[in-house]
Amino acid sequence: MKNDKKKTVDVDITSTVFPNIGVGIAENGKEYQVKGALKGSNVEVKPGNKKRGIIQGKLVSVIKDSYLLTEKGCVHKDKCGGCSYQGMDAEVENQYKKEQVQALMEAQGIKLEEWELVGSPQVETYRNKMEYTFGDEYKGGPLSLGLHQRGRYHDILPTPNCLIVHEDMNKVREAIMEFASDSGLPHYHRMSHEGFYRHAVIRRSHSTGDILVNLVTTTKGMLDVESLLEKLLTTALEGKVRGVLHTENDALSDAIIPQNVKIIYGEDRLEEVLHGIEFSLSSYAFFQTNTESAEVLYGIVGDWAGKGNHELILDLYSGTGTMAMLMADRAKKVLGIEIVEDAVKRAKETAEKNGLSHVEFICGDVKDVVAQLDEKPGLAIVDPPREGMHPKALEWLASSGINQIIMVSCNPKTMARDLAVMQDVGYEIKNFIGVNQFPRTVHVECVALLSRE
Repeated sequence: MKNDKKKTVDVDITSTVFPNIGVGIAENGKEYQVKGALKGSNVEVKPGNKKRGIIQGKLVSVIKDSYLLTEKGCVHKDKCGGCSYQGMDAEVENQYKKEQVQALMEAQGIKLEEWELVGSPQVETYRNKMEYTFGDEYKGGPLSLGLHQRGRYHDILPTPNCLIVHEDMNKVREAIMEFASDSGLPHYHRMSHEGFYRHAVIRRSHSTGDILVNLVTTTKGMLDVESLLEKLLTTALEGKVRGVLHTENDALSDAIIPQNVKIIYGEDRLEEVLHGIEFSLSSYAFFQTNTESAEVLYGIVGDWAGKGNHELILDLYSGTGTMAMLMADRAKKVLGIEIVEDAVKRAKETAEKNGLSHVEFICGDVKDVVAQLDEKPGLAIVDPPREGMHPKALEWLASSGINQIIMVSCNPKTMARDLAVMQDVGYEIKNFIGVNQFPRTVHVECVALLSRE
C-alpha cells in the first residue's frame, strides 16, 4: 500500500451513501469515499482531496468483488457507465437502495418508521428512451455510438447487447452507428467543437412498439437523408419506425438542444398509454423512462390523493401533464405548471384529446407562477427536476397552508433537503414509499405524503 497522492491505496468498502458512493477504511486507518465502489468490495483507489475529514478517492480497479454480486449481469457492465448494479439480484438491489435512502433521510432529521421500496415490474428491457453519444471508442479508434465509459468521459462504448432496453432499440442504435461510420463524416469533438455527428435519441412506445429516432448533428456537414432512411427502414424490427427527425445543434454545450428540428420521415411523435390515458410524446418531451413502473408510481399517488372532490388540485413541474390528467376525476379543476413550452403544448393536446377540459396548464417558472395564484388548492402534487425545488417555490409551498401535499422525486438527496424544510414548518410525513423506477442503475424514485392539521 502506498499513501502519497500520486500512488494508490487498497480500501475495504464497508458502507455506501447515495448515490452509490462507497465508504471504507484503508490499511493506514484513513477513511475514503469512492464513487462507484460497492459495499463488501476491496478496491484500488487513487487518493484525492479531503472533504470534511474524509479523503475523496477515485476508483482505479476492483481487487475483490462485492458479495452483493451474485448474477452474471450485462456483458458491458465492467466498462459501461450506464448501470452500476448489474450482477445484483433484484431484491438485493432494492434493499441496497433502501438503505441508502434511509441514511439520507436520517441525516436530514427525517425519521421513517415503516416504509417500503417497491421493485420494478421489469428489471430488463424497461427503458423507453435512450440518449446515445457519438465519439471514439478509444482515442484514435473507430467511430462509436453508445454510452460514456465508466470513468472515461471522452471514450464512448457501443452497447449492442444492452439489457435494459428492448432489442429493437439495440438494433436501431447499431444501424445508426453503421450509417454514420459508412458516411465518413467525423463525430463532434467536445474540446475543439469541430465535427458533425453528436447524438442519437431513440424512443420506443411500450404500448405500441413504435420507434421514434432523432439524429442530432452540427451544421458542419451534409446529412445523407436517403441513405439514413434506407438503413433504418430496412432494419428488421419487432415494431416499426414511426418517425425520423434530424436536429441541427451548434451549441457548445453537450446538451441536446433543439435549435433546428426537421421531420425527415413519418411523424414527430409516438403514442403511449398510461392508466388508460393516451399521451402523445415528442422526442424532447419528458416522460417516465420505465412505463410499467410509472404506472405503479402514479397508482400510489392516486391512492394517496383519494377519491375526494377537490375544488383545485395543483401539479407543480407538470411536464407533459401525466400526473395532472390522472387527477382529473378527483377535482373540479386541475392546474399544471411547467416551464418547458413543448411539454405544455403536448399536455394541452393530450387533455383535449382525452376530453379533459377542466385540466389546464400554464407555461412558466413554478417559482414565478405560484406567487400569482389566487386560489388555494386542496391538494398539491410536486415532482421537481433532479436539483429539487427552487428555494422561492419551496418557500411558497412551505407557507401556502395547503393541507395535503404529495412530493415525488427522482433524487432522494434533494428530496430529503426539501422534506426537512416542510417538516420544520409543521408538515408531517404521513406516508413514504420508494419505487425502483431505474433498475440496475444507482437511481431511485421516492414519493412522500405530507399533511398539516
